[in-house]
Order: sequence, then structure tokens, then C-alpha cells
Amino acid sequence: MLRFVLRKARRRKPVVLVELVGNKYFHRMQATIAEIYRQRHNARVIGYRGVSPLASLFTLILSAARYLLRALLGRFPEGQRWASGVRQVHFILLDHKEIRGARNVALPTTLSELENFVIDGILVGDLIYDHFCKSHQKVSPDLASTEFSIFFRESVAMFSHWQNFFDRNEVVAAIGNPVYRQGFVARIAIHREIPFFFGGENQVERLSIGHMYGDTMWEWYPEIFRSLTSTEQVDGLEAARETRRKLLQGELDRLPYHEYLNPNHFRNSPFKVKITDPNRPGIVILTHDVFDSTHEWGNHFQTDYYQWLVAICQLSTTIEANWFIKNHPVEPAAATEQVKALLEDFPHIVLLPPSINPAQLFSSGVRFGLTVNGTPASEYPTFGMTIINASKRTPHSRYNFSVHPDSMNHLEFLLRNLVENNQIDEEELNEYFFMRWIFGHQPIFDAQLEPDTGFLSSRTHGSKSEKVASSADFLRVSDFIESSADWLVRGYKISRTQSGIEVLREPSDTNR
Repeated sequence: MLRFVLRKARRRKPVVLVELVGNKYFHRMQATIAEIYRQRHNARVIGYRGVSPLASLFTLILSAARYLLRALLGRFPEGQRWASGVRQVHFILLDHKEIRGARNVALPTTLSELENFVIDGILVGDLIYDHFCKSHQKVSPDLASTEFSIFFRESVAMFSHWQNFFDRNEVVAAIGNPVYRQGFVARIAIHREIPFFFGGENQVERLSIGHMYGDTMWEWYPEIFRSLTSTEQVDGLEAARETRRKLLQGELDRLPYHEYLNPNHFRNSPFKVKITDPNRPGIVILTHDVFDSTHEWGNHFQTDYYQWLVAICQLSTTIEANWFIKNHPVEPAAATEQVKALLEDFPHIVLLPPSINPAQLFSSGVRFGLTVNGTPASEYPTFGMTIINASKRTPHSRYNFSVHPDSMNHLEFLLRNLVENNQIDEEELNEYFFMRWIFGHQPIFDAQLEPDTGFLSSRTHGSKSEKVASSADFLRVSDFIESSADWLVRGYKISRTQSGIEVLREPSDTNR
């Protein structure tokens, strides 16, 4: 009997996991990576939805039937995934053992304990923390609430479910998103040294123990920029300089940031900032969406954006200054109401409209701004404002145009002394803008997609790989996987090494 079980275990068919999210460009990269591993390991491609479990066996059957119907009709995302090899979908339905096991796990008693909560040596608390706040529209988890207790235990059961899935299947690769509860798949894969990929049309990255968070190329921006040719550097800086000029002078209707649809707050605003005491410095608190994912890039000085805001508001009562607060320009109305409710206890802090022009703030005497890790750190310094971050994990941490304290105590010291930042360099701001918003934002694939399908216009011919990517694109991604590089962008493979960073130009780039 034991021999039979072992023989069956050896016959487990390799699996590639693909998260069923994203637009057609995200799906196109997913399908390409999945097809490479399918061919290499003769693997099944299994789609998954990792956000929430299904309520019952009945809902499982309905979900599977709906997916199959939409896939066969072919006009929906399910049809694209079916055509690219996703024949099976794994929906989460928790079993009694997983649920019982979660009941035996002690609830965290502090927000920091939740943030750093681990299961079998795998950090998952930050994922649970962010998902609870986002899905329940909470500024911070109320650890004593029944609502949180149910969510936490469900999350632990879900994590156990995914561990069991990995135990039962030979997962050879996974492609998906590393945030919120769908990030459980990423953390388990990383812990088991299984390749996990995150990305889409313009950039793909391989996550690992030393590269656990997505979108963190910023850790190496200066080194990557220095590796570019002198022509690329000059052209990149000029493009950044001109775009920043249009942004800061209010010539653009919207912010020039990918995936941001915010109106440009540098356009003229009729609101006037009133300084009550000209003998005191002006400080503006630049809030974040207090429901948003705080741990996208790791931990900060406070466990979430709201806890940081509370700490700053409390600190403001002991520092003589003209205090202002500017809400995040795009946030749910409920988040704005939470900030307003907090300010009822701090009437000395003046609430400004999100559309206020930062240039007006400076001209009115506001010289200091506070953020956790927001974009104002790379915008406001041009006007001469000193921006103090509440984190070391910011996309601009490698540059000196904003201030990065070592801790919350250090931040308090800087606020009490209010020393202006004298290291603001426009060329450094241009370099950061180029690396953050221009470099790595060109489509990796050359071939054109057929409208509304996510497949090449020549998809009626050839193998599965030719349906989702041209031969050159397929080889480009395959080479990236073989090289064990960390990032793939247009024309470059970038790898973290023991000595720093290695940037390799693709040999075919000169012909593109």
C-alpha cells in the first residue's frame, strides 16, 4: 500500500498557477510565461482566484459552470485564457480541517504583531492587514472586533488551503499579484524557491526571498541609470525635464504617472492659504488614502497610513507651527470623512482642499511637508519645500531631494528642529522621474494585439505560444526566465547580484 502511495506521488503532474486577474496586456505576459513552463515541464496550466473563498460546494459548481460557459463563448477574458491553455480553475473552498486549524491560531493582540504575523516561517500578516483594511474600508484593524476575528481566521485557513495545494501538486511556476490575500500564493512559492512572476505589458519581475515585494526596481535606480549609454541618459533626462516642467507649471490636465488618473493639482487653484502666525513655520501633512495598501513595499515607521496620521497630529500639539493637512486627491469619500473626524480633536490643523496648488503653499510660507512614501516627495522640493518621509521603503529613497529619517524618533527630532533640506538638486529630481515614470514603461512585446482579444492578429496559425506572442517575443521572455534575472523591461534584463546590480542589454535590442 505504501509503495502504491509513493508511486502515485511520483506521478503528480507539474502545474503552472496563473492568477485570473488583469487586463489583456497583463494576461498576455501571463500566458507567455505559462506556455514556456507548460512546454518545459509538460505541465497543466491552472488559473486561480486567490482573494476570497467560496461559501459552499453549490457556489463552487456555479462558479466553475460560469467560467466554462464564458470560456466556450470566447468573447470574455475566460475565452482568452481558455485559448491560451487555462483548462482548469482552482476556486478556494475551505474544508473542515483547514477551518478547525485556523480556530486554534491565537489572534494577534497588537497591530505590530499582526503586521509581522508568520505561519510556518512565512510572513503573511502584512497581506492580511492590508486586505482587511481595503475590503472592509477600515483605517486600521480593530483586533478585538468579531469582524476582524472572522476575517483573520478565514485568512489563516486560506493560507493553509494553499499550502495543502502546493503539497498535493508539483507547482513549477506561478504568475500573479503579490499583494493582499492573493499574495499567499506568492509567499508560499517564494518560500519553496518556486519561480514566481509579477508584471504585465511593460515590465516583468521575478520575486524571491531577497526580492519579496513587487515594483521595487527603485532600490537600484542610480546604478541602473549609470549603466545606460550617455545618449540614453541625456535623452532620458531631457524627457523628464520637459514633462516635469509641464506638470509643475500646470500645463498638463492630469498627472503624468502610469495608472494615475488624478487631475493635475499644479493647475491654478482659487483657494488661498491663510497663515495665522507669520512668525511660525508652515507645515503641511500630505495624507494617503487611509484604506489603501500600506505594506506594498514592506513596513514603515507606523503600521498603517492612519496610525502615522494620528501620530503626526498628536505630535503637532507640542510643536508651534502653522499646521495644515491636504487630503489625498483621489480617495473614497469614506476615507476623507475619517480624516475629518480625526481633525475634530485637532482644531489647530487647517484642512485644505486636495486641489490646492503646492506652489501656493510655498508662496504662503509653508516650507515643510510630511508623507509616508508619497509622490509629493519628488514634486514639492522643486518649490524649495523640505519633505520628510515616515519610511525607509520609498521609491525615492536612493535620492537626497527628500529627507528619510531612521525612525519615528528621528522624524520627531527633525520636526522639532525644522532644518531645511539643502540637498535639493533638479538633475537628481529629473533622474528619479525618468527612472520611475519613463524607463521600463515601453511595451516589451513588438507584435500588435488583435483588438479585444489579447492575442496576436496571426493567432489562427501555429502553436499555443504563437497565439499569445510572436516567436521573437516568446524567445525574449524564455531567455529572461533562463537567465534567472530579476527584471525584464524593454531592451534590458536586470539582475541583483552579490556585488550590487547587473544590467544587460538584450542582443536583439538594436534590431527593434
